[in-house]
Parts: sequence; C-alpha cells; structure tokens
Amino acid sequence: GRARGPLLESFYGTELMEAFRDVKRVFDPRGLFNPGNIVNPGPIETISERTRIKPGADRAPSPDIETHFDFEEVGGFVHATELCNGSGVCRKTRGGVMCPSYMGTLDERHSTRGRGNALRLAMTGQTSRGGEPDFSDAETHETLRLCLSCKACKSECPTNVDVATYKAEYLAQSYAAKGRAPLQALAFGHVRALNRLGSMAPALSTWASGLGVSKWVLRWALGIDERRSLPRFARSLFGEMRRAERRGAINESIDAGAPTVVLFGDCFTSFNESELGLAAARVLNAFGYRVVAADAGCCGRSAISTGLLDDAKAMIGGTVERLAGEVERASAVGVVFCEPSCLSAARDEWLSLRHSRREVARDLATRCRSIEDFIEERWDAHPRRPETDGGAGPVAMHGHCHQKTLWGTGSMERLVDRFAGDAGAELVEATCCGMAGSFGYTADRYDLSMDIGELSLLPAVRDLAPDASVIAPGTSCRHQIAEGAGREAVHPVVWLDRLIRRE
Repeated sequence: GRARGPLLESFYGTELMEAFRDVKRVFDPRGLFNPGNIVNPGPIETISERTRIKPGADRAPSPDIETHFDFEEVGGFVHATELCNGSGVCRKTRGGVMCPSYMGTLDERHSTRGRGNALRLAMTGQTSRGGEPDFSDAETHETLRLCLSCKACKSECPTNVDVATYKAEYLAQSYAAKGRAPLQALAFGHVRALNRLGSMAPALSTWASGLGVSKWVLRWALGIDERRSLPRFARSLFGEMRRAERRGAINESIDAGAPTVVLFGDCFTSFNESELGLAAARVLNAFGYRVVAADAGCCGRSAISTGLLDDAKAMIGGTVERLAGEVERASAVGVVFCEPSCLSAARDEWLSLRHSRREVARDLATRCRSIEDFIEERWDAHPRRPETDGGAGPVAMHGHCHQKTLWGTGSMERLVDRFAGDAGAELVEATCCGMAGSFGYTADRYDLSMDIGELSLLPAVRDLAPDASVIAPGTSCRHQIAEGAGREAVHPVVWLDRLIRRE
C-alpha cells in the first residue's frame, strides 16, 4: 500500500484525490489513523523512510548469518522473516489448516503474522540493546512455543511465510548461542533411538511406560503431561518382515521379475506400529510388487521440529546414503512412506538443509511417495489388481497437515473412494488434529492441543455412525482421535489390507 500510494493521484486524478482528502478530514481531522498513507503519501523517493526496514532513525540491520537451512532464494534468513506482508490470512477461523494455534487461542501473538513479526524484530536487533540478532529473547521463544510446525503457512500464506522452518532455524541458533540444547528437545529429537530401545522388549516397555511412577518421571524430566498415554511399542518391523518372509506371508506369491518397492522404515512404523508396515507390504504384494523394508535411519523430522539441526543434518546425510544404496541394489521403481511427516522431510527439508548429501537427496526425493499416492498414481500400470471382499461401510478421512500442505489429499481420497463402494468416502474438513508430533504431549501445551482438536476434527469423528471407518495416515492424528474421540482410526493401507481378498 505504501509503495503504491504515490501513484494514486496519477490513477484517480486530482478531483477524486481531493474528495478522498475531504472524507479523511471529516472522520480523522488530526490525522491519527494510518498517517501519511493514501491521501498524503509523499513522493515515491521517501517510501523507505516510512517502512519497517527503518523503524527509527537508523536502518534496521540485515546481518549475514551462517544458517543450517538454505535461504538463498529469499535473500537470507533475515529477509525471510520480512516476507510477511501483514495481510492477516492466518487469522481465519475456518477453512484450511493455517493457523491452528491462532484458531485455538484467537491471540494475534500466536498467529503466523505474530510469529513473523516477532522473528523480524529479533533478527533485526530490535529486541536487543546491541542491535544484533537476538537468539535469547524470552518473548520471542514464548511466541514460537505454540507453533505446531504444521507447515500450513508455507502453502496457505499469500507470501508463503514458512514459520516451521524459521522456528527450527531460530531454535538451532539459540542452542548454539547457549552452547547446549534442552533435555526435552534432545529426547524428542532422538525419538528413533528411544523407540528402537523400547521395541527390544515391547510388552515390558509398554507396561512400564504406563505406570504412575513412569508418568511422574516423564513429567519431571521431559514435561510430558500425565494425561497423555505414550505410544505402544512393538517388535521391530525389520525382524517381523524377515519372519513373515520365512512363513511365506510376504513376497511369497511375487514373480521373480516383479518390480521392487522400497518401504521406508520410519521411527513409528518400525518400532511402534510394525503391523502397519506388514499391512503395507501385503497390499503392495497384492498389486504385484516385491517389497524391501529399508532400515536406513531417521528422516530427521523429529530433530528438525525441535531445532536440533546439526543432529538432523548428520541423520539425513547417513539416511540418504543408505536409502539410495537400497534403491540401487533393489532397482526399485519407488520409495514409499507410511508416515506423512517423514515423507515431508524427504521432499522438503532434505532439499533445503545444508547437509552432506543434498545432490543425492534431490534425485531420491523424486522417487519418494506416500504409499497411497504410489498406488493411485500408478493405477493403470500395476502388475496386477487385487479383488476385495467388499462390505466397507461409510468412510471418513482426515488428512495430515504436511500431506495437505505439500502434496495434497487427492490421491488418498481417490484411492479410498475406489474401494469404499456405495457407502462412499468423505474427507473431514478440519484443521490440524492438535497433536502434531511431540507438541500435544507436553503439559504446557496439552490443553491447547485438545482445544485445537475440538475445533472441528474430534466433534466430527464423534458424530460418525458406529459402523463408519475412520482413516488417518498420520501417527499423531490417530493417537489424538483415539484419546480425544474414543474411536479407532487406521492408516489407509491398513483399511485397504482388511478389504483385499486373499487365497
């Protein structure tokens, strides 16, 4: 608006501009509202004197900071925090995903715009006396604390402000300035190691995590709310796959020359829901593919979300190298993911973080798909087509935030609709479920997590018919639905596995 102001008289003419000034004088005789704009904008050469780039007598600094993410396309991290144009689309309260925490609090501070403003002030030195970027500002950290890292702003904001990425970068820089990361971030960021450990004795680990004393320790050490149940542990997917192959339950009926698909073993499918991985393998077998489960390592999502970007880069570099090797050995036609947040890391942060295998990651990302996308996109090219036993009742689907943001729910909807029969399938119009990985586990965010779930998703699930199936590809979403609505939600591939007719 300020940039166009000096051109208004040329467009409207002197007579209309004077009429505008008359109206302004009637309602704002002292010129208190939006002073100097529209009716008296001044010459175009003085625009920079009236913008936030120069909030005081001196121009706000734009320091060159060595960052973990590549911000070159937007002129660096400081310029990235300037992308917010203040339009306030993030203040909407229905439709789309952005911004869950604003919808839950109705507090400007916890909108995308509020966080953009906070980051801009911190990065241009306006929160510190020295005028340098301030990574220790307590108010900025508080403003970022309720960001769910849902990524919705990356696609729904008109200027594609990516607060999830900015938050991760800011946290990483703050940890570096302090010389350490908090214990909570270290634990949540290395969840794969914890899940792998728990899967070694899954029944014992699950039992122990539910004890009152365990909940007290987790609350004291990591801030986990005692009202939350921890995910159950399961025997490792990779061991289960080997056992299933020996029994002839996986890959047995596949021709020797059949195409191979690599199943990425994410942290949760591998060690908490191995039955989901087995269901994925059985469904891919039913479509004629041989399946290899890749224990390539962590995608880095949990470390990214908690700001452990040095750890994330090390994880990603190793994972990319091992996964690329698996794809090459198997001559795989694709890499499929069950967990949307892990796929989003492969197709987004693997390309934007400055890690050691970025070139390999670029090629690998083109092969990565969600399993439902892989099946639907190649519908006319599968080696074979399974039959189903039918009998599916009505189906309600909830899309994961990263899924909605980066590749959409269209393929999932079309695939489910193919098998839903006359009962039909419907996507629940909802913002984030509110769990968002580790977000909904902590005591300081539990209530907001549930409030966000109650905005649309949880009431919609409770209103479903008793025979309706609830489908949600995200681990966090299924957990939130179970705890908040008392309904079982299953991954699309588990739902499909239950329908496929087998000999």
